[in-house]
Amino acid sequence: MGSFNTKKTNDNSYMGYVYIATNPDLQGVKIGYSLSDPNKRIKDFDTAALPKKYQLEYFIYVANNAQKIEQLAHGELKNSGHWIKADKGAGQEWFSCSVEQAVILIEDIAGKHAEKTIHTEYLALDRRMVEAERLQKEKERQERERQEQERLKQEREYIADTLRKKEEALMAIKAEEAKKLEVEQQNKIETESKQDEEEKFYKKQEVVSGRVEEAKRLLNKKYMLWEETSKRGKGRLFSWLILLVSLFGLFVSISAHKEFGYSDHGVIFFTGILLLHVLWKMLAMLLFPVKKVDKYSEDEHNREIQLVESGSMVVCGDCFSVWERVDKYSELPVVCAKCGRLINY
Repeated sequence: MGSFNTKKTNDNSYMGYVYIATNPDLQGVKIGYSLSDPNKRIKDFDTAALPKKYQLEYFIYVANNAQKIEQLAHGELKNSGHWIKADKGAGQEWFSCSVEQAVILIEDIAGKHAEKTIHTEYLALDRRMVEAERLQKEKERQERERQEQERLKQEREYIADTLRKKEEALMAIKAEEAKKLEVEQQNKIETESKQDEEEKFYKKQEVVSGRVEEAKRLLNKKYMLWEETSKRGKGRLFSWLILLVSLFGLFVSISAHKEFGYSDHGVIFFTGILLLHVLWKMLAMLLFPVKKVDKYSEDEHNREIQLVESGSMVVCGDCFSVWERVDKYSELPVVCAKCGRLINY
């Protein structure tokens, strides 16, 4: 800001500046009077004794009584006890009041004793406005950062929640698959167990069926032997008859030959028949041995067939006796009480 020229008025009072300055190293405010630009004036106060520089807080430029306004302000502040006595060369212009209090006091005095106020500038207010604006901007920046952090936090929470839900869903799927696999394995075990049981059952059935078929075969063999021995029993009378006739013919032939002198053809004939009959019997016994089955009938055979078809009966292969097992599925052997044979099909 440019300076204003000073002129002397008719009442021997001057135009000039009344200003307020501060220094961070000093307490209170300085109220001074200057004929020149106060911006230049406060630079004269900067010395090596004070590390920090003076700051111009406020000034007013009036057409007359500038120095009187300064003196009246000093008097008011001294009377109210705000004067700071000499402190580090501060002189008599330092007071323990705020910049705002000093501004109000000077403008009140200037309003009463100055004819015309040419220029007023409240630098401290400007700095406060700038500082307030800076603080507002800083606050807005912090709010933006807070909002951004909140957004990032919400985004992280959303991502974490999404990942957690996906993980839970994946775990649920794995648990369901594990459960299905467990059920499948259990079903497989049960199926295999059932199959094993069925296979064992069928094997036992096959064993029982085999035993039944074997017993029936033996009983049928017994029946056939009985039939054969029965037929042979019927033919035995005829065989004995031939044998007796042959012996009688041989005896008669021999007797006639001795007594009457007949030829020996009859002896030879009956002797040949007798020898052939004996030879046939011997060959039949050697070539076609038949077990003898006595006291058997078709009704008894049918009854025994019904017994072995129950699966709990066994038949001895030697004497064809029928014996009952303890359990039709049991593998325990049975000893025939008639012939002593070990029966185990």
